[in-house]
Amino acid sequence: MHIRRLSRMYEKQGIAYQLLDESRLAKPGVRSLRGLSPFAYLGLLRRSDLVHIHTSNRYLRLVHTIAARAMGTRVLQTVHGHDRRFLPRLCLRAACWLAQERIGVSEAVAREIGFPALVIPAFISPVYDTEEVPADVASWIEKRKQEGKAVIALNASRLTKSDGVDVYGVDLLISAFMLPEMRGRCAAVICISDIQRDSAYFYHLQDSIRREGLQDHILLRSGEIEFSGVLKLSDLFIRPTSTDGDAVSVREAIWLGVPTIASDVVSRPTGVIVFRNRDVEDLASKILANLSLKGGDGVTSSCYGEQVLEVSRRLLKGTFDVAK
Repeated sequence: MHIRRLSRMYEKQGIAYQLLDESRLAKPGVRSLRGLSPFAYLGLLRRSDLVHIHTSNRYLRLVHTIAARAMGTRVLQTVHGHDRRFLPRLCLRAACWLAQERIGVSEAVAREIGFPALVIPAFISPVYDTEEVPADVASWIEKRKQEGKAVIALNASRLTKSDGVDVYGVDLLISAFMLPEMRGRCAAVICISDIQRDSAYFYHLQDSIRREGLQDHILLRSGEIEFSGVLKLSDLFIRPTSTDGDAVSVREAIWLGVPTIASDVVSRPTGVIVFRNRDVEDLASKILANLSLKGGDGVTSSCYGEQVLEVSRRLLKGTFDVAK
């Protein structure tokens, strides 16, 4: 989401760019790194004036950084989250040491980098998004609202576990629907962008939903989707992560005026309602107590895209003229 919107801002400013995606899931209009030969990859880096690295894989981040520097290309690092394991942290710090500039999306993330870094939250407003919601998802939401239920939204880039714990807390929200009052008053749309590496867990969650008879209460959807459109149709946004950085979706929900409940694993933006991490009863209690908040005054959430553009312009300065 952040990268897609940032690329649209680059385009609007007349800055040429090329997106490279490491994912196994093909995305329309995005070039896959997996389809490039080593020579093509290095040639692309050599022809570039700036490489802006966002990957969550610390090992690949270091590889990209070394390759870019070897090709004589400037490097800008943006770090979105935490990984406290020794070797990934060492790779992150080595990559950031080699870079010309570093961005952490929060104070806590910036401290983990180990070198001076700018703190710029990752939120970029969805003004360039189509916000189109797939017809089946929109229809499902409308039906639940006709039944008088409040619709909860949750999103995850992928399904993953850390020390056996669901990082995005999808299982936690499903467990909350075991409570009769949750089933009577709520429905949930859970959007997972990429399940290729985690398909077994995805199907396990689907089976859990069917086994508990929750098909009319929870829609578990996989694949790319304009989540801002889903948020606009929702009454509440949930971020039950067991670890986090500065979540784009949290700031987006605030920006759209959607009440937001998130785990207390990190400091959250003003206006977010927090619950105790991995405490399903506290999560359900906070959900049920805040179903009628949408439509209030909301909380302002700034758009930080211009700050990232300014950093890019500074690094590009002297290479070619950039329209401002």
